[in-house]
Amino acid sequence: MTNPNELHPDIHRQFARSCFNDAWKLMELAKRKKSEDAQMITLAHTSLWHWQQLEECSELEISVGYWQISRIYSQLADSQMAIHFAKLCLRVSRKLPPFYLGYAYEACARGYAIAGNNDEAQQLLELAHTACAQISELEQNNQLEKDLHDISQI
Repeated sequence: MTNPNELHPDIHRQFARSCFNDAWKLMELAKRKKSEDAQMITLAHTSLWHWQQLEECSELEISVGYWQISRIYSQLADSQMAIHFAKLCLRVSRKLPPFYLGYAYEACARGYAIAGNNDEAQQLLELAHTACAQISELEQNNQLEKDLHDISQI
């Protein structure tokens, strides 16, 4: 039997992307079955694992993976897991461009908002807005601003 760590890098890359995209499709559904919720979690974790098997895996891929996992747990109202993965995301995002740092703060703020800790969520939202103001690409700036606004609806 082949050790999964010995798979060709192209296979890990393909699985990482495919699992991420499939999890994203489930995230976008307005209504999901419990089995789809479980599948969504598994896909996001699997995507990150496959990225981590690649030599070229950087803080950026890890940040995005942790962010997706945190967002999924937020969607499922599991604030403890959402915050856990958001903090991991923030830890690896500190030296990344403002777009990714802003999303790390967004994930933390969302997790704390779901937990009902509005003071912590507000502090993190302010940090996210600060990072957002440093984003030069208009589309990225608008995307993050929209997600930050959505947190106020929680």
